[in-house]
Amino acid sequence: MEAKADMEEYYRLQAEARSIYASPDLAWDHPRFPDPPTEHLKPEEFTNLLADTVFRHNEQFHHPFVARLMRGELSPEELKAWAIADFPFLVEVLRSDAMIVANARDLHEIRKQMHVLIEEAGEDLAGGEYPSHPQLWIRFGAALGLTEQEIVEAKVHPLMELFLDSLRLRNLQTRIGEMPGNSRLSERTRSIVYPLWQEVLERRYHLPAAALAFFEVHGAADWGHGNIGKEIIIPRCRTREEQLRLWTTEGRRMARSWMRMEIWADAARTATGSKA
Repeated sequence: MEAKADMEEYYRLQAEARSIYASPDLAWDHPRFPDPPTEHLKPEEFTNLLADTVFRHNEQFHHPFVARLMRGELSPEELKAWAIADFPFLVEVLRSDAMIVANARDLHEIRKQMHVLIEEAGEDLAGGEYPSHPQLWIRFGAALGLTEQEIVEAKVHPLMELFLDSLRLRNLQTRIGEMPGNSRLSERTRSIVYPLWQEVLERRYHLPAAALAFFEVHGAADWGHGNIGKEIIIPRCRTREEQLRLWTTEGRRMARSWMRMEIWADAARTATGSKA
C-alpha cells in the first residue's frame, strides 16, 4: 500500500509538472518562495508542506532558461554552452555528497546517504549499469558535437567558481549530525522534470535517446533521493524554531540554485553574443 501511494504521488506531481510547463506564468524574473506557515505543524505535515512548496516554486520550472529549453528555443550553441558550464557543478556534487555522508549523525543515516553518493559517483562501482553522472553528462555534450576535452578542460565560468566555493564552505561548516545543506527535497522535483526535459530534447532538439541517459537516470534515482530527504527532515522539525529554520534554509537553497541557472543563461548569451 505504501509503495502504491508513493507512485500515485509521483504521477500526481508529474501531471502537475506538465500543467506548470504549459502555464503562461511559467518564466519568473526572480526566485519566489512563500512565507513559512504561521503555526506549528506536526513533523510529517510540515515536511509534506515544505516538499510541495519546494516543488511548486522550483527553479527547474520557473527560470527563464528552462522556459526557453521547454519551448525549443535554445540554439545548438546555447545547448553546448550549457553542457560546458554545468560540468564543474556535477563533479562538485560528488564532493558535496561525500561530505553529507561524512557528517551524517548515525549509522542509519550514513547508509541512507551512501546510496545517493554511489548513484552519483557511478553505479558501475557497485556492479550496476551506469557510470558517474558527470560521465553521462559528457555523453550529452558529445551528442551536441562537443569533445570530452572541450567539456572537461573548459575554463570554469567565473560565477560558477564563486558558486562552487560557497558550496564547499557550507559543507565545511556543517557539523556532524546537523541538517545537511542539501535537503534533497529539490531532487524530488528533478525526478519529475528531468524525464520531461528528456522528452523535449528528443522531440524538439532531435537528440538521440542514448545520449540522454543523464536525464533518464535522474528520473529513476532522484525520487528515492527526495524520499531520503523527507525521512531526514522529519526528526529535525519537531519544534516551531526548527521548522522556521528549515523553511528559511530551503528558500535560500532555491535562491542559490537560481544562481546556477543564471550561470547557464549567461554562458548561453556569451556563446551567441546576445545581450538579451
